[in-house]
Amino acid sequence: MKSYANQIVGESRVYLQQVECSRGECNLGNFFTDAMLHTFVKDASSSSLENSWSNVTIALTSQGTFRVPISAGNITYKQLFAMCPWQNRLVALTLRGKHVVELLEHGVAPMNVSSSSPRSSRFLQVSGLRFAFDLTGPAGQRVSNVRVRCSKCQVPEYGPLAMEERYRVVVMEYLANGKIGFGVISENAEDLEMGPFDLDTLMDYMSAVRPIASGIEHRIKKT
Repeated sequence: MKSYANQIVGESRVYLQQVECSRGECNLGNFFTDAMLHTFVKDASSSSLENSWSNVTIALTSQGTFRVPISAGNITYKQLFAMCPWQNRLVALTLRGKHVVELLEHGVAPMNVSSSSPRSSRFLQVSGLRFAFDLTGPAGQRVSNVRVRCSKCQVPEYGPLAMEERYRVVVMEYLANGKIGFGVISENAEDLEMGPFDLDTLMDYMSAVRPIASGIEHRIKKT
């Protein structure tokens, strides 16, 4: 068991942030959510995509997924488990655009504009989305300019999220179950599809994309 814990499962050329994930975009969140999307994209058969490049559009996870940062260098199973010890499965599901916006609003609602370093324990990290938030607005009206990467297109690009459009979203199982106040998912999700466990997802992604060099891509902007 000890030898497996010390087994090298990946490599990162960059420091993967953790503390920053509760107040804005962090590269650990980018790495993690990209891995979530990758799992469902790679497993989809080309015949099932119907002129799409992907069968999923968005990946979301809360900052509480991440317990510790990961230093640059070789990554062992023990380090990966310390960062994400939950043994949660991924779930793909369908939500309307308006529900996605509700999730983003819920993530930034606890942030106190008067604080020198506003934070939220449920701040969402994202892949396939771009959005801005303004803490001077009232809770529930802080998120704007939400843009989503198209899936039914030959060349992926970002465009405005449509409130009544249905989007395929990947989340962690605890979010799909409505934990930490994310009942909008459990109450509105359709067509649930269970995926692999979180650490299996990360290890598979690191074997496909090695070394990891995730950076800040301005997916999330504080205005």
